[in-house]
Amino acid sequence: MERHFVVEKPDGSVAIAFNPEVTPPPEPLPPPEIQPVQEITRIRYNIVVKFASVFLLLTCILQFILYGRGLDAMNMLFIGTTTIAMYGEKPFSVAWLTIHGFTAGLLCIITAVMFLWHFAVYQFACIVVCITAIVTCEAIFE
Repeated sequence: MERHFVVEKPDGSVAIAFNPEVTPPPEPLPPPEIQPVQEITRIRYNIVVKFASVFLLLTCILQFILYGRGLDAMNMLFIGTTTIAMYGEKPFSVAWLTIHGFTAGLLCIITAVMFLWHFAVYQFACIVVCITAIVTCEAIFE
């Protein structure tokens, strides 16, 4: 049974009829309170992940000294900035870790297809460090 009806009169006009026996629908719930946005001021990374990034940086420096390849220089740039980002504790460091992890993933696939296993294992280690750093980081709100 409906609460309102449309009634058409014989002269062609239309009117709305109201049935008081039908209970009105329940009142809608009030909108939820808007919580204030908290800003992340710092991100703290796990000490083990920081140590792993320093170890990868030293490994990359050693590879660059021994072999002097362009790929080693690029790896040194990437892992160097990743290590700096981890020790800097800036909120946007997560973006750099994501970029480094993604490029390391692509390089891992490319170098594995080319059977450059030492490069592929190094890139895989970079992926593991970046993912572990992102998963285990602690956001600090102030």
